[in-house]
Amino acid sequence: IENMEQPLFPGNSFATPYFIQYGLKPIDADGADRFVYAISNNGFWDNGDAMILGRISRAKMQNLRGRDWEYYAGGNGRHDSAWAAKAEEAKPILQSPGKFGMTGAVYVPHRRRYLMVTWYYPAGGGKMKGAASETIWDFYESPRPWGPWTSIGRRHFSPEGYYCPQICPKFLTRNRAYIWTAGNWNDPRFY
Repeated sequence: IENMEQPLFPGNSFATPYFIQYGLKPIDADGADRFVYAISNNGFWDNGDAMILGRISRAKMQNLRGRDWEYYAGGNGRHDSAWAAKAEEAKPILQSPGKFGMTGAVYVPHRRRYLMVTWYYPAGGGKMKGAASETIWDFYESPRPWGPWTSIGRRHFSPEGYYCPQICPKFLTRNRAYIWTAGNWNDPRFY
């Protein structure tokens, strides 16, 4: 009941956070030695409109208090002035109405780039009859967690209703990434 009365992230601005994965080795990329970063869409498991970036000091992470988080509000993310105290003040790092389901990003140390796969159902939300009969995965890369994010490819699936794809950091190489999906909305064996 406490979680419902006082959620860690109230509202829908930062309702689906995924931690940016850096792998097992400690790394000093974009302050990741001091901060934990997470990406969230605007509250949709599928077909959200925008992605925002949050961060929390590693020293405060164990306290699990929403007020300790900051949200990218624009400018050079290396400076504290680029971060706001409220998720509603965040500037989207990516924006495209209806095209961002829950997802996260990984850091590719060999390339010094971030990689993210987003997903959506072109016919609308997956709970709509027949909407999950087609899935689009869009691939993005960026030199920094706050961007700029650049589209680098797209993959179309039909009749699969895949959702929540994730790039596995354990098997990343310079030229290859493995992607897992949480399931296939159209096949009860996989959801």
